[in-house]
Parts: sequence; structure tokens; C-alpha cells
Amino acid sequence: MPGPSSWLSDVAVGALASGVNPASLALLNLAAFGAAAGFGLAVAVLPPERAAALAPHAGVAAVLALALAASVDWVLWHVGTAAPDAQRAQLAGWLKGEEEKECGAPSQLAPGGEQQQRESPPPLPGGGKGAAAVGARLPEAAD
Repeated sequence: MPGPSSWLSDVAVGALASGVNPASLALLNLAAFGAAAGFGLAVAVLPPERAAALAPHAGVAAVLALALAASVDWVLWHVGTAAPDAQRAQLAGWLKGEEEKECGAPSQLAPGGEQQQRESPPPLPGGGKGAAAVGARLPEAAD
């Protein structure tokens, strides 16, 4: 079982390398839920006359903190997390001046461990030249 120093080093490596490792995700969730709990605790310890004015604001801030945690978890559930060992190898390559390599998430790795080629998105109508290419007209400014 890894000790606390390895968990903290995983967080530090996750902050420097590309991708999000499970230790960094746990720390992010802890911070978001701690912030939401802190907003509720702040309202609970205030005198009632001040708490009534701040409760809606603290409630909105708590909802935003929880929504941030939920949206980050949702995205990473779809994308996957990076292995801390792959992030360490990436950092070691950067220190040696090697070409940058992505820390592929498990959902992006082929069975042989190689990075899969992503499909390119379909081209935009009009060759990707914006609204002018598809015949859209911008309203003219009034003088």
C-alpha cells in the first residue's frame, strides 16, 4: 500500500504533467466538497440577522462548487485518468529534452498500449470559412 509521500508526489506530478491522475482528482474533489461545506458552516456560525442576508449567496456558492466537482468528474469519467507512472515518464522526457508525448488515458490506448489515432471531425459547411462561406449575412451597422 502506498504511503502518504507517494500520494503527495502523485499530486505534484499530476500538477506538472498533462492529464489528470486519480490522486489529483481526489484532491480536487476534496477541495470542492470542502468549499461547499465551508460555505454552509460559515452561514451556520453567523448571527441569525446576518445569516439571513448571506444564506442565499452561500447557497449559490455551494451549488457552484458542487456543480464544478460533478462536471469535472463527469468529464473525467468519459475521458479517463492518466497513470502517475506515465506522467513521471513524460516529465523525465521533458527534463531530458525529448519530444513531448501525451499521457494517454486508458480509453485512448490501443490494446498494445499505443496511442489510437482520433478521427477528425467532419468539415464545416462552406469549407470551414465561417458564416460568410455559407451565405449568412451580418446586419449592417446603422449610422
